[in-house]
Amino acid sequence: MGTYSGTQTNWGFRRMMTITRSTALGAALAMTMALAACAPGDSSPSASGTSSASASASVTRTSTPTPTPRASAIVVGMTSMSVLDAQGNVVQELSFGAPGPDVAFKLTQVFGIEPTESDTTGGLESWPTHNYNWNGFELRDELRDETKAHPYWEYYLFVTTARVNGVEIRTAAGTHVGDPAASVVFDATSPWPPATFDGQTCGAQALHSPDGNVNNSVALYLCTDEVTTLVSRFSVPVSMQI
Repeated sequence: MGTYSGTQTNWGFRRMMTITRSTALGAALAMTMALAACAPGDSSPSASGTSSASASASVTRTSTPTPTPRASAIVVGMTSMSVLDAQGNVVQELSFGAPGPDVAFKLTQVFGIEPTESDTTGGLESWPTHNYNWNGFELRDELRDETKAHPYWEYYLFVTTARVNGVEIRTAAGTHVGDPAASVVFDATSPWPPATFDGQTCGAQALHSPDGNVNNSVALYLCTDEVTTLVSRFSVPVSMQI
């Protein structure tokens, strides 16, 4: 019995030591794995998070939309432009007597796009101008000598398009660039009858005489193309003084 008891005791001791060493080995292995998880590398949580964020950003990135214009039409008259809303109501009047840069700023808001700017040097019968062009609708701001300022216009328009960013452009008589030439009626009272040169027939569609003298007036000057037989452009105010 004594021999059995000693053998049982030694076996139990060896078993307990084996369990203790196994426990210690397991704890060391767990600590090693934890440290490895914290080490930097491609498989770290931070790298994975950055990759996911970049992928998400690339998915949500979109192009900038074209701004929506703030009007449906601009009607060009003899002393001003009328800006119309979708119901055809006049929401703004842009006078030809207002400073050109101020009107250009308002037109940029109306069209919803920025203009291309340029300068012209002028000539014997024209002043230098600073120009604002919205894809064929051009405002030419006259850089005149202050002693020779005109009483009712600061700039003039040179139009070669029927629309700008969805905004209709027409004269007060209802004419658009691109309309049939046969539909154009020139003003019979103009001292400057329609004339043809370089394949263009041009004349006054409308007149404005502040003093009542038709020989001292300005005009909405409109041209048609002899080849296409369509309206090619119009300008206003154009001095018709003779």
